[in-house]
Amino acid sequence: MKRLLFLSLLFTFSCTVSKESILLKVLEKQYQLPEKCAILLIPNAGCTGCISDAERFTSENLSSQKLFINMVDLRSKKLIKQKMGVDFLLNPRVKIDQESKVKQSAKVSIFPKIIYIQERKITKIVEASPEYEGNAWQELKDYLNTQK
Repeated sequence: MKRLLFLSLLFTFSCTVSKESILLKVLEKQYQLPEKCAILLIPNAGCTGCISDAERFTSENLSSQKLFINMVDLRSKKLIKQKMGVDFLLNPRVKIDQESKVKQSAKVSIFPKIIYIQERKITKIVEASPEYEGNAWQELKDYLNTQK
């Protein structure tokens, strides 16, 4: 009886899939991710200052091959094209979550999220909000500038 209970529990827990692994699979379908990278999820609406900070960071650091951007719940490509430029939308590391798959997997809020990935695993998710105790943008810049 104990063996049956043990096997049942083992089967139950081995079949559970973490939310992070689901999110990673969704992101891997959209991008060819390197071993080390960061994905910035920018919501369409929410904390105006936070979104502006994310857009500013993106425009200043888009040349980094380790930075990937996902525009979540975007309502107007025209507006983002005016704000960020045509080259931004044509960049292969910039995606628009038109089917809301990332939004559902990441539980996007009104604040941008930074997803850190190393060795094909999510190592950390930071919500760039006023409540975050660190400096999310400096941490991201440092991460993108470090080797391996």
